[in-house]
Amino acid sequence: MKRWVALMLIALVPVPAVAQERIFSSDAIRAALREMPAPVQFLDPRTDWDNVRRIPKSSPLVVYTRNSARKSQFVSADATGLTVIDVEASARPTLRIDRADVTEVSRVVGRKGSVAGAIAGAAAGFGLGLYAATRLAYKQCGGGCGDERLLMGLSLVGFPIGGAALGYALPGGNRGLEKIYIAP
Repeated sequence: MKRWVALMLIALVPVPAVAQERIFSSDAIRAALREMPAPVQFLDPRTDWDNVRRIPKSSPLVVYTRNSARKSQFVSADATGLTVIDVEASARPTLRIDRADVTEVSRVVGRKGSVAGAIAGAAAGFGLGLYAATRLAYKQCGGGCGDERLLMGLSLVGFPIGGAALGYALPGGNRGLEKIYIAP
């Protein structure tokens, strides 16, 4: 570090042209570069296997191996590998994957549904239920009005609930994958 500062000071201080030729000759530059320390290599923090060990149990994961990608649920991890439950298989078997075979581990983050979609769906359902209840209220009753009253109550309650559930599920939420581990 001191040599680097010395080189910078020499470069900034005005020196006669003859001295500059000697200081900045290719031999002098090569000699100065040989004496400099090697550059520091920065490692990606996602290459640390301890990130996999810190995953909370039962977290949804996508584990990429050399041959495939599996949607799975985290069970445990140690220095030699990873244990997961394969959620795509019908019997949901527990799998042990060797650390050498793992190329990437990503965790599913975010919510499944949309709160704004649920609110909009409930509002639309309430409007539709109010319209249906109003139409039923002015309908001519046959032998009695008990069935119309029941349908009016169900439409005022059921349509907003159904709209909220549909609005929550349709947008798909803001789920995504966060890379936890990348094989170096």
